[in-house]
Parts: sequence; C-alpha cells; structure tokens
Amino acid sequence: MRRKTNAPTLDDVALAAGVSRASASRAIRGEVRVSPEVLEAVQRAVKDLGYVPNRAARSLATQRADAITVIFTETVEHVFGDPFFATTMRGISEVLDAAGKQLVLLLRTSTHDHTHIGYLTAGHTDGVVVVSHRTDDEVGEALSALDLPVAFVGRPPQQMSTANYVDTDNRAGGALVANHLLKQGCRKLAIVTGNLEMPVGIDRLEGWRQALRDAGVDASGVYEADFTVTTAYEATLRLLEEHPDVEGIFAASDLMAMGVARAVEENGKSIPDDIRLVGYGDLPDVSDMRVPLTTVVNPGVEMARLATRMVLDEITGDLVDGSIIVPPKLIVRQSG
Repeated sequence: MRRKTNAPTLDDVALAAGVSRASASRAIRGEVRVSPEVLEAVQRAVKDLGYVPNRAARSLATQRADAITVIFTETVEHVFGDPFFATTMRGISEVLDAAGKQLVLLLRTSTHDHTHIGYLTAGHTDGVVVVSHRTDDEVGEALSALDLPVAFVGRPPQQMSTANYVDTDNRAGGALVANHLLKQGCRKLAIVTGNLEMPVGIDRLEGWRQALRDAGVDASGVYEADFTVTTAYEATLRLLEEHPDVEGIFAASDLMAMGVARAVEENGKSIPDDIRLVGYGDLPDVSDMRVPLTTVVNPGVEMARLATRMVLDEITGDLVDGSIIVPPKLIVRQSG
C-alpha cells in the first residue's frame, strides 16, 4: 500500500503567509505584479513549510509548460567552443532561474532541419529565444507560423523583420573600428569577416566598408571566415600573401582575432608594431591574450537577459518594447 504523504500544498503556503492563494501562486511564479511584502511573506512560508511546487499540476492549471526553448543554428562544437555562446546561455539561464522556468536547448545542425518544429508545436514550451541564425535559415519562416512568443539575440532574418529582438548596432560597430584604425594612421586595411550568411557578419562588414569609403580609403580587402579561430587563421594567411603591406586588420569577432594574431606572428610580423588588430566582443578569455586586444563591446549576457525577458513579458502580456539596439563601445588596448 502506498503511504500517504503530508506534503505542504499551495493552500498551506497561502495560509501561512496570510495572503490569497492567487497571490501566493503569483509570488512563487516570480511575476512582477507582487508587492515586496507579499513576496517576502510567501518566500518565508515556502522555506518554513518546505513547499515544492508541483510543476505538472501547475502546467495543467495554467495551460503553460513553464519552459522556454533556446535555439542555436550551429554545430555542437561551435556552440560549446565559442565564448560568446557561453555568455548568452548564462544570461538566459539567470532570467529563467529567477522566473522558475525550465530551459530547453535545441541545436539545429542544418538550416533545413525541421525536427524541432514538432517539439515546438506539441505544447512543450511557452516561448522561444533564438541566439544564432542565418539569412537562409528557415527557422524564421517556421517560427512565424507558430503562435509562440519569440525573441532573437541579434537582428532577425528578413522573413521575421518585425520580430522582437535585442542587438548591438553592428553597422555602427564596424564603422567605429574603421575610424579608429584610420585615426591611428592606417591606410592599408583589411577585414576578416564572420559568416556572411548571418546578419551579424553582414552588418559589421557593411559598417566597416561604408566608413572606409567615406574616408576615401580602399575597402576591397575582405576575407570571409566563419567566426572560428581556424577559419580566421586561414583567411589571414591568404590576406598576408596578397597584401603583405597591410597596416591594420579588423577581425569581426574576438575569437577570430586569435586566429588572425597567430597568422600574423607566423609571418614574422608583430602586433601592433607592424599590424594593428581590432576585434569585436570584449570576451574575457580573449581580451587578455598576449597583446591585450582592442575590441568593441558585444554585451552577450545583457542582450540574452533582455531577449529572455521579452519572451516572458509577451507571455504575460506585459511586453512594452519589441526591439532594443545597444550602441557600440570601443575598448582601446595595446593591439590596436
């Protein structure tokens, strides 16, 4: 025979806290429409009683899964090897932990991989945060057909141009780098881009090119990589072979700056004496490399937090602003 347990219920918590059952439920869910006094009383009652929310019962009552899905259109190696993705995951998980929501991670290894759609339509999630996406990615079209709150970290693809998103002004960031190198006296310049099938790669390149054109400087030195150390290293070897007199290089991410620096040093040149180098990201694992990296801040943690809050606010009907653009900021260090 199964023993009957006397586990505390939500009604017990409400009684102990001296509030209504609805107020206790809102406080436990982390909703913003709860006064500090009620929140403190409910948290104290939860602790004293040892109350553990019944997620399954709550989902049935609210018709919500209490889970948010995070989608990356990247390989497993790229997601777990790029520090930027680690910072975004940290920001997302912080917000979801505080709200009592589960995080579900979907990695899509192909832009034509539709296996995730069945999961999203089966009621397992209340909303979606998209962190990495490409212009030819069908995730935008698929998500637009679903009745789910969605927010992008980064400018969304064209087919979801009206979607909620948080991004830095990557065009302005690319221009900021170009103008900085020009002020340092560099005139023979080149860029090692990110993937040009991704909005972020396109925007940083366009900002860079426009600033150089406005200054009357040749903007044809463009070498495409894929936001990885290896592809940036290989692109820089080609760059140095074709333009051995280059004076300044813009690596469109800090991770790629590591590959650029390696190629430059292997060619017997030094940073910044022979070639000035600027990255993008201000990632702690990169900015303190042997020659500290001049870079543009890309606040991955904060952007991820904001995008996640957008999804949660849309679920509760409290969403005010559907897009946020963070202005770029250049951090000058020794490399550039």
